[in-house]
Amino acid sequence: MSFLALDFETTGLDCAAGRVVEIGAIRFSLGPEGPREEASLACLVTPGMPIPYQASAIHGISNEDVADAPPFAEVARPLLSLAEGATIVAHNVRFDLSFLDAELARMGASRSPSGSADTVALSRRAFPGRSSYRLGSIALRDER
Repeated sequence: MSFLALDFETTGLDCAAGRVVEIGAIRFSLGPEGPREEASLACLVTPGMPIPYQASAIHGISNEDVADAPPFAEVARPLLSLAEGATIVAHNVRFDLSFLDAELARMGASRSPSGSADTVALSRRAFPGRSSYRLGSIALRDER
């Protein structure tokens, strides 16, 4: 079974008005010898609109950083290829999938249906009672 770990950085929280500015995706499988990376994609994306200061303050990506980056339409095919047949895994997966689906819809495209797994929900089950389930908190804290 293959999985696609997916993370987007965006211009905001609303997929109807916002755009993707960075893609991080790793396709991997799990086997008896552990995880095996199959392919990856990491790139900046020009959103076709100014990146609001509030968004840049969160992810650190500026308008200058994406000035020469390709638009989403140019990286969509490689991303969809990575996602084909894979379970998509993300921290707050609905957020990333909403942006993926919105960006594809703007192009007149869609993705193949696939399963998904939300690492926020998995973290809440695995580590009940934590004060925070932000990715950094889960990754770095040893709260018991």
